[in-house]
Amino acid sequence: NKLTHTVTFENPLDFSLCLRLLVRGYNKAGLHSSSARDVIDCDTDDLTTFRPPVVLDAVGGHDQLSLNKTSDIYLEINQRWPLPDKEFTPSSNKLSAVWPSLRHGLYNWKVVSADSIRHWAYVTPQHALRYSDYDCDSPEVLSCGLTKENFVNIPGLPLKHGRRYHICIHADQTVLHFETFDQTLPEVDTCSNGITVDQTPPSPGQVW
Repeated sequence: NKLTHTVTFENPLDFSLCLRLLVRGYNKAGLHSSSARDVIDCDTDDLTTFRPPVVLDAVGGHDQLSLNKTSDIYLEINQRWPLPDKEFTPSSNKLSAVWPSLRHGLYNWKVVSADSIRHWAYVTPQHALRYSDYDCDSPEVLSCGLTKENFVNIPGLPLKHGRRYHICIHADQTVLHFETFDQTLPEVDTCSNGITVDQTPPSPGQVW
């Protein structure tokens, strides 16, 4: 006999990362077996299959003795970011993000968190969160700033375990002047898909 189960979402899946479906079954003795498969072919050479978000949540390094403290990140100009968008951070007071695909040269940023924001990382939201949705003096905004870099480290934040935070950026329309042509970069008003604070201590392993 075959068992089937259908899961439906209100909005399409977001393929900014490879998505994998995992099914785990248990028997009456408590033993289990798992099976996994890609939702779409994750080994494809088609670069249009996965579209990473403009703003990527990032997490600096940390050691086992200070899991809640993370180091700053850094991204040189015109360099690619080699790491995927992060979903969780152990930090208790710092958030980081990068936007390697942009070339505007001046960015306003803000940190937003609110219970009213419903944004599951793997589903495309019906109404995408934008920088312009909240003013800097709104209670949903933890911090605001300005940078010329393609990354930001924001320390001193009162982060809470289990809460999700978004880093939003805005850049005005910009014209880049080159020797033989001009390039117009459109206005940017967007946010990361969010990162969740997870300060759960690691479980000790067992050696048999």
